[in-house]
Amino acid sequence: MRLKIVVVLALAMIAPMLFGQTGGPVQTASVTLTSAQLQHLKGAPVQLVPAPGAGNALNVVSASIQYKAGNNPYSIPSGGNIAVSLGAVAADKRLVFVPARDFIDQTTDQLYMSPANGIGPDAPGTIANQDLRITNDGGAEWTNGDGSVTVTVYYVVLALQ
Repeated sequence: MRLKIVVVLALAMIAPMLFGQTGGPVQTASVTLTSAQLQHLKGAPVQLVPAPGAGNALNVVSASIQYKAGNNPYSIPSGGNIAVSLGAVAADKRLVFVPARDFIDQTTDQLYMSPANGIGPDAPGTIANQDLRITNDGGAEWTNGDGSVTVTVYYVVLALQ
């Protein structure tokens, strides 16, 4: 009987920390980008998580980006990052970014894991109800490569007050 009480009390103390401060349970989205998508990522960003709806915002907890090398590494003509952002990419809305150089221009598999960078304060309408997307924020498309990139994000949907 005492063990049950201890377990219930422990859960009562932990649950608010897990769910109350973040807005809900942690969710996962994982997307694998093909070489064709990577070579057109500047002009055609890929959605990772859809916009959560009016009165909500996505709160990204962490992300991992895995490069699976192919036979040919990518050419990076004018730099840029693999950038995960809320809505259209902008420096103040990038949550995670990995320099493309020394990542997708390699002949071996690569891994990047990171907590999300903070965004804030929110300018009206820039964070609320935005999708989560990945893009190339450089000056030109990346070319020639045939590897893939898998992006996994952990996030919660935050109900705005």
